[in-house]
Amino acid sequence: MEPIGYVFLGVIAAAALLQAAILVAVLVGARRLARVTSARVDALERELRPHLARVGEVADGIARLSDRAQRQFTDVESAIGDATDRVRRTGDVVERAVRQPAGAFAAALVFTVARRLLARRAARAGSAPEVA
Repeated sequence: MEPIGYVFLGVIAAAALLQAAILVAVLVGARRLARVTSARVDALERELRPHLARVGEVADGIARLSDRAQRQFTDVESAIGDATDRVRRTGDVVERAVRQPAGAFAAALVFTVARRLLARRAARAGSAPEVA
């Protein structure tokens, strides 16, 4: 082999050694970076753990509050439905009373007043007549 071949072979060997040294340096740096990063992540986890626990407690409280509000909404909805039914029924009774013929209403009123007057007179006289 010629001397120039040895020179190229030496350059190739030197380049390979340089690459190996660079790779070792990169690996050492990456290992240090991984240790530092791991330590920072652990510190961050220790610092955030109480806050995350508090967030969990708040979420549980919100869930309980939501359940309670839903139950109360159901109760309010039921009460409103009952009140609406009562108002409707009262309206029906008033409508029937208004639609009732005036003569029948007046006759019922006259008979009621007459019956009460007769009962009072009989009570004053001492003997109560039979009132049906």
